[in-house]
Amino acid sequence: MRQVLDKRTRYVTVVLEDIYQPHNAAAVLRSCECFGVQDVYAVEGRNTFDISSKISRKAHQWLTLHTFKQAEAGDESCFKALKNKGYKIATLTPEAETRLDQLPLNLPLAFVFGTEKEGVSALARNESDFQVQVPMAGFSESFNVSVTVAITLYETMKRLRMPEIESGFPLSLTSAEKEAIWYVWLKNTVKKSQLLEQEFLQNIKRASNPGK
Repeated sequence: MRQVLDKRTRYVTVVLEDIYQPHNAAAVLRSCECFGVQDVYAVEGRNTFDISSKISRKAHQWLTLHTFKQAEAGDESCFKALKNKGYKIATLTPEAETRLDQLPLNLPLAFVFGTEKEGVSALARNESDFQVQVPMAGFSESFNVSVTVAITLYETMKRLRMPEIESGFPLSLTSAEKEAIWYVWLKNTVKKSQLLEQEFLQNIKRASNPGK
């Protein structure tokens, strides 16, 4: 766990808008986990963010998921939360003029991926600092959303971890972030973790009040 945490990052994050196919959601989470991206933001509109655990291989238990409701202005709140954390918003759209490999990396990036048919919302486009595309050479209009996420993270993380520029970006988590995530991971993997935690806290309380 410690070794994996050392490679985790919040410099790059992923936003999913109204994804309705569980296998796509699961595949995206699996890619995020494999590339070391810790946070995923899911905006629920007409569809609930559902995960196929068979495809995700339980990758979601290692990630920090943030869910927003579109019906409650969730989309706008999601972008506001990201911008408050210093992220630049980059929407993935096939018609964008900027290629993914041309995207500036000098500030933290939140990549926005739209629903399977319609793509990113008008609000996402308006809130975005960049609109980028994954270059294509075929007749198809776009890649599947899970494929687009995988390509985007591979290309971006490869560029960020190039030896000549790696030291220039704060990719690693802080010590406090690592400890907080490590604690959650332990709770997710240890059997009866809640009962053990309660027993531990009760023992501490007894030790601090020996006369009671």
